[in-house]
Amino acid sequence: MRLAADDRTLRAVVAVTAGALLARLFWLGRRVAHFDEGRVAYWTLEYVRSGAFEYRAVLHGPLLQHVNRRLFGLLGPTDFAMRLFPAVVTGLLPLAAVLFRTRLSDREVTALALVLAFEPLLLYYGRFSRSDPLAMAFALVALGCLVRALDTGRRWYVAAAPVALAVGFGAKENAVLYPVAWLGALLLVADYRLLASDDPPATLRAFGSRVRRVLRRAAPPLAVGAVASVVVLFALYAPRAPGADPGIGDLLADPGVVPGLVEAVVFDAGSRFVDLWLAPNGAFKLEFSYVFLMGSLLRTLLAGAAPVTLLAVGGFLVDRYRGEPRAFVQFAGLWALLSVVGYPAVADVPGDWIGMHVVVALAVPAAVALAGTYTVARARSDRLGRVAAATLLVVAASGVGLAGYTSYVDPEGPHELAQGAQPHGDFSTLRDGPDELLVYGPTFVDGDAAAPRRPPCVAWFTTLPLGWYTERANTNVTCARNDSTLPDRLPPVVLAPADAYDGELAARTDGWRVTRVQFRRHSTAAVIVVDTDRAEVARRVPKR
Repeated sequence: MRLAADDRTLRAVVAVTAGALLARLFWLGRRVAHFDEGRVAYWTLEYVRSGAFEYRAVLHGPLLQHVNRRLFGLLGPTDFAMRLFPAVVTGLLPLAAVLFRTRLSDREVTALALVLAFEPLLLYYGRFSRSDPLAMAFALVALGCLVRALDTGRRWYVAAAPVALAVGFGAKENAVLYPVAWLGALLLVADYRLLASDDPPATLRAFGSRVRRVLRRAAPPLAVGAVASVVVLFALYAPRAPGADPGIGDLLADPGVVPGLVEAVVFDAGSRFVDLWLAPNGAFKLEFSYVFLMGSLLRTLLAGAAPVTLLAVGGFLVDRYRGEPRAFVQFAGLWALLSVVGYPAVADVPGDWIGMHVVVALAVPAAVALAGTYTVARARSDRLGRVAAATLLVVAASGVGLAGYTSYVDPEGPHELAQGAQPHGDFSTLRDGPDELLVYGPTFVDGDAAAPRRPPCVAWFTTLPLGWYTERANTNVTCARNDSTLPDRLPPVVLAPADAYDGELAARTDGWRVTRVQFRRHSTAAVIVVDTDRAEVARRVPKR
C-alpha cells in the first residue's frame, strides 16, 4: 500500500526521535558533574533524605528537583540518574516538529526534527542536568500547540499551550521570556505585512477581526488551560513538609492551609526570585556586563552552533527576499534575533547553555535552508548547483558530526561546547566515593562549621561537584589548612591544590598515585593523591 506523504514524514520524524534518544542516553553518566549539576544534585539528595522542600531561587525552578527525587529513589543518586529526565525530554523534542506541519513542508518538518535531534549545542546540553533544556523544550511545545490551534481550530491545543509553558516555567523562571519574544516577533511580522499592504488600514481591520474571532473561540479552552497552569505552578513551587509550615502535603487533611500555601508560593517564592535575580543589587547581577554576556552568546552561536546559525541566517534571508516571505519562518528568525538581544540582559553568567534558547528559534529557518539545499542537490538540472548544494550538506553534516563526536570522546573539554565551570581530568577516585578523604590547603578549606551543607570544613563552591560525590557516598571528610593541622594518620585519599602539594604532605604521601585535575577551566590545578593499597582494600569491602 502506498503511504501518504504525511505518513512518511511522521515515520521519518519518529525514526529521528529514536536516534535522538539513543544519542542522549549513550554514555550519559560518563562526564564528571558540572558545578551547577553538582549543586542541584546535592540539594536534591537532601530533599530525598529529609522529605522537605522549599523553593531556592539560586537553584532555579523546582521541576528538576521533584523529578530527580523520584529517579534517585528508583535508580540511585548517580550522574546518569540526575541527567536522565532532561535527556529524555530533549530526546523526544524532535516530535514537536510535527506540530508545525501546517506551516512547513514535509521535508522542512523532517529537517527541523533533525536539527532538534543532533544540533551540537542542543545535544550537548540536552545531556545536562540543568533547567534550561527543560524550559526550552516545553516552550517549543507550547508554541507548537498555539500554531496547531490557530491552523486547525482544535481547541484542546489552546488548553495545552499554557500548561506546557507553565511546566517550562516550573523548570526555569526565564521561560517567561519566550512569550515576550514571541509577542515582539509577531508585532514585527505584522508591521512588515502592513508596510507591504496596498491598504494598511483595511489589512489592520481584517487582522483585528480575525483576532477577535480566534479569541472568542479560544476563550473557554484558554480559561481551562489557565486554571490548569496555575495548578501546575502551585504544585511545583509549593513547599513540602516536614519542616515547611504549611506544606502541600497538608492540603487534603486541612484545606485551611490554602492561604498559607498561596503566600508561600506567590509572595515568599516570588520575593526570593526578585531579590536574587531581578533586584539591582542582586547577588548575580553585578559581575558581568551586558556587552560581555552578549559577546559570550555570539561566540557560542558562531563556534559551538556554527552550522545551524549560518544555515538559519541563509534560510531567513532567502525566504525574506525571494518570493513571498512566510510569516512563520520570519517569525522564527525575529524570535531568534530578539532572544540574542534579550538573554544577555537577564543572564547571570556566560553560560553556553543560554545559546539553546536562541538555537531553538534558529532551528526553523535552518530547517528551511537544509530542506531547500537538499532539494537543489537532488535536482536533475543545474549540475553546478547540485554539486554546490551537496557540498554544503556534507560540510554542515561534518561540522555537526565532529562537534557531536567531541561531546562523547571529550565531554569535559575544554572545548567550545563545555562551559567554564565544567571540571576536567580523571575524577574517578572521587566519583567512586572513597570511605575517607582529606581535603588540604587554605584554597580548599574554609572551616565554616556553621555552613548549611556538608562537608562544612570544605570551601564548597570552590570544589563543586565534590560535595555531591562525598554526600551520596557518605564519605568521611576531614580537613587540614596546612601541615601543622595534618592528622597523624592520613586517609587513603587526599585532595589538595597542586601548588600547595609540598612540604610534609608531599613527604608523607611519597609513593602514592598523584592525579592532576581542574575544577574549572581557568582554576588552579588540583591533585588527587591516593594510597592505592589501602584504597583497593577499601573498595573490596562492601559499604554498609
